[in-house]
Amino acid sequence: MLAISIAAIGIPAYRAMSATLESSAPRRCPEEGQAINDMCQVSFVSLLANPSKYDGLEILTSGYVHFEFEGNGIYLHKDDYDNSLYKNGLWISLATNVPQKPCQNSYALVIGTFRAGSRGHMGLWSGSIEQATRCFALPR
Repeated sequence: MLAISIAAIGIPAYRAMSATLESSAPRRCPEEGQAINDMCQVSFVSLLANPSKYDGLEILTSGYVHFEFEGNGIYLHKDDYDNSLYKNGLWISLATNVPQKPCQNSYALVIGTFRAGSRGHMGLWSGSIEQATRCFALPR
């Protein structure tokens, strides 16, 4: 799904987007993920199943995004959001200059720093994506 998603936004746009990312993760991407510049393209399932492998890494992943007071999350599926299955999701915080509206209530590509031990409001989520620098809704 990620390869198709990157194609959907276009390689030039993707390269321009990735060129602006700061390299904060000197560690290598685990074999389950694909290293692209200084980030790790990883499936949402891999983040949930092996959080310690990606802890502190800049990641690119996709899922269903929803923002609300004390409930900013990215979920494996929309049904997980609809049924409040927080453990099938990650808390998400956006960098100051990143708007919520383009990816609200949609499947989206997200780039940010993964934190396995940071579990969001009341510790309900399975980790977090902090200071996300990009959030793109995927085409329907």
